[in-house]
Amino acid sequence: MKVIKILTELDFGGVEKVTQLAALGMRAYPEVELQIWTLGNGGKVAEELREMGIQVKVWDRNPRIPNWKLILDLKKALKSFKPDIIHTAGAEANFHGLLAARLAKVPVRIGEEIGFPNHHKAWEWIFKGVYGTAHKVIAISEAVKAYIVIKGEISAEKVAVIYNPAQLEKSDLNGMDQKPPFTFIMVTRLTAIKNIAAVLKSLANIIHGAPFDPKLLIIGDGEERDSLEELVRKLEIEEIVTFLGFQADVSPFLFQSDVFLIPSYSEGSSVALAEAMMAGLPSVITKVGGASEIIGESNSAKIIDPHTPQSIENAMLQFLQMPEKERLEMGKSAQKEAQKYTVENHVKNLLSLYNSLLESNR
Repeated sequence: MKVIKILTELDFGGVEKVTQLAALGMRAYPEVELQIWTLGNGGKVAEELREMGIQVKVWDRNPRIPNWKLILDLKKALKSFKPDIIHTAGAEANFHGLLAARLAKVPVRIGEEIGFPNHHKAWEWIFKGVYGTAHKVIAISEAVKAYIVIKGEISAEKVAVIYNPAQLEKSDLNGMDQKPPFTFIMVTRLTAIKNIAAVLKSLANIIHGAPFDPKLLIIGDGEERDSLEELVRKLEIEEIVTFLGFQADVSPFLFQSDVFLIPSYSEGSSVALAEAMMAGLPSVITKVGGASEIIGESNSAKIIDPHTPQSIENAMLQFLQMPEKERLEMGKSAQKEAQKYTVENHVKNLLSLYNSLLESNR
């Protein structure tokens, strides 16, 4: 089975991490010949994939829609390689990759919607046509599936829900002399949609108005970092908030924390949340999008309305006031639920979809 996965970029980020984990899991299936193509830049993940022995092709082209020359060049390359399956992920990759695969008559064409697309009406019609060239479109949560179906971009029967995988490295905590202070943790892009400012304001209200002294770790980077650091200074909480930037391995920080926070205005399906669950952390999660699907029936989270800052503060306070035994039990439930999101399960679901589509399109 010859498979090409096409992405927009291959530096760092959620879709890149998912692709890397899936490629790692597919090494257990020697019948799968996998290549990963990136339309734009390569970078850190591209280098790591090559070190794993995965074939990577960096096109280093402008992926902005539409690039007709790129589509024609992709078509030519696909006709030469003759893959059985094309699997694209992300708007630019879906647009260029699916159209090129249709022109090249690739037997199985799969798109993947990695979040909630913010398409204007004209683009909804355009992507309805693009998805019309695919045999199946993967949605990373039921919430994402419902969104693209309601938007009219695709019919429900053409969508397969496959959740993102997560993998956590084991962490050695033997060097810790004592338990750190109660610690909230966020692993996120520092962008407005992630609603980080509301967490900072809630934290300031808590420490200035209640007998608690929690810490907050923020892992990740993005365009809002400078403004968020300025807000921390304005709120006078510099001593309790630490910006750690991008971390290749978040495991040590998760294992030293107590509660995971994900208060986003929109969340398709969070790999970081699944990782936190694997580390045994309960969480405060947004009610918007797929986060509650990841939690499942574990009852391991407080669900907040991201548009109501008071609900974020209340949820954080509830964990601070909660008996440790109860919080640890919630964490154990999260850990048990998270086994659904292992790399092994993700790859099995992918290969099941690939094989069924190959069989039905022979």
